[in-house]
Amino acid sequence: MASGEGRSQRLLGIETATDACSVALCLDGKTAQRHECQPRQHSRRLFPMLADLLGNRPPASLTLDAIVYGCGPGSFTGLRIAASAAQGLAFSLNLPVVPVSTLACQAATARREHDVPESAVILSTLDANIGQVYWALYRATPEGVVELMPPAVCTPEALPAAAITAQLPEASPLCVVGSGTALLYRIPGLPVHRGYADVLPQARDLLSMARTALASGATQSAADVSPVYVQDATRWKKLAEQGPRA
Repeated sequence: MASGEGRSQRLLGIETATDACSVALCLDGKTAQRHECQPRQHSRRLFPMLADLLGNRPPASLTLDAIVYGCGPGSFTGLRIAASAAQGLAFSLNLPVVPVSTLACQAATARREHDVPESAVILSTLDANIGQVYWALYRATPEGVVELMPPAVCTPEALPAAAITAQLPEASPLCVVGSGTALLYRIPGLPVHRGYADVLPQARDLLSMARTALASGATQSAADVSPVYVQDATRWKKLAEQGPRA
């Protein structure tokens, strides 16, 4: 494995936890991405997208430094697809793996694509279905985002609006992003400045966030790759009551 010292990090990123299937490659300081929104098609589309991204070159020829994946929370099936792909590539190439929160990646995508002010606080959300929402809180920075409150899951009514509001510096706007936006937009006591419901995490933002983790040695071995489901007992019970899904 190349150490990456003295040159730009060479990274491959995979994000499939939402309706978007997204892969990105950073080589020599240049980032390329393939990004599609095709719900429930990730298992069929991921490897053709990777082949296209790599120009049909074998991954071993790229001298990568790490594999980066969106570790969740999100779709159970989507999380397993990304984790399995990252694990397989890491095993075959003898590379470390960098897990990045899907909610953090989504917040970084919103920061980059929607010109979210640097002083803003971003409530990154995903509709978890069955009346619940995944969420985490981040502060926008010139470099991306910094976590203020870690990923959690709850009903909209149970969202800790007071604790979230307490994280807002004076005059800082609160932006809600992601598929859970509509569920939280009118929560009493939540001073939402702006909502971006159509934001989906993009793999290029996984790579920008992974660089800090790599620099600090915050990596996993291939054997340790595991999705972060962020579930509570109530949700597991409701899913079990539904029975198997196609």
